[in-house]
Amino acid sequence: MIDLIKKKILVTGAQGFLGRYLVKNLLEKRQVSRENLFLPTFEELDLRKGGALPKKNLALKQKQIL
Repeated sequence: MIDLIKKKILVTGAQGFLGRYLVKNLLEKRQVSRENLFLPTFEELDLRKGGALPKKNLALKQKQIL
C-alpha cells in the first residue's frame, strides 16, 4: 500500500457522494493530515475547461500533487 501520510493530494469532486467518502477515508483510516489535502470547489477550479487553470489564486505550483 502507498504511504500517503506525507503526500499532498488533490481530490476533485470532494463535495460529491464518492468524494466525501474518499476524504473521510484519507483522514480517518490513512491518517493523512487535512493540510495535505487540496479540496477545491467547482467555483475554485473547473477542470472541464482547457488548461485547468484555477479561478482563484490557489498556488497549485507550490503543492506536490499525487
